[in-house]
Amino acid sequence: MFAEFFGGRNPFDTFFGQRNGEEGMDIDDPFSGFPMGMGGFTNVNFGRSRSAQEPARKKQDPPVTHDLRVSLEEIYSGCTKKMKISHKRLNPDGKSIRNEDKILTIE
Repeated sequence: MFAEFFGGRNPFDTFFGQRNGEEGMDIDDPFSGFPMGMGGFTNVNFGRSRSAQEPARKKQDPPVTHDLRVSLEEIYSGCTKKMKISHKRLNPDGKSIRNEDKILTIE
């Protein structure tokens, strides 16, 4: 990996060493000594906005927590609790909303 990035075993040869008869480092392009330009990173965006082809990641909602009341006896002997979770979802038409219910079983 190191040799791929720097083009050899010694990274300082690129900047200070002889380059087998080639001219020195190009002043206009400080990364000209690296193979493939920026060390092989040909598609790097430093501080640029996302391209139109790359979709923005959806932001995940924070987790919902809910206290589940159980007695010491229920913990000792074991029990099953059910909890109904309801949330609103946007319909495929993008205008109307529907309620979705889910029943969680906790053993």
